[in-house]
Amino acid sequence: MPNKPPKSNRPKIGFKIDPFLLGIDFCHMLDREKPRLDFDDRPLEVEWHLRSNTGMMGVIPIWRVWDIVEGREMKMIRDNLAREIEQTSTAVPEPPENPPEGDCK
Repeated sequence: MPNKPPKSNRPKIGFKIDPFLLGIDFCHMLDREKPRLDFDDRPLEVEWHLRSNTGMMGVIPIWRVWDIVEGREMKMIRDNLAREIEQTSTAVPEPPENPPEGDCK
């Protein structure tokens, strides 16, 4: 392929040092492009397009998620659920002293 990028002269790094985001990924942004020919890289004059990845994405940062989880409304929900669990839970029953006789002996 004539328009293949040249090999990089950058040193190879044994571990990943890219920036990272901690949060919830909720979208990837795409672009519309016309298809291109391999030999001269010019767009074709056609009535359709290709969706290409822009490399951008939407992320809800973890501190925003934490604000919601630890917020007043969620605390009320958690407290109500804990109260319901306490009210509906029963002590583990003790096994009977004389279990019923079965058919198998």
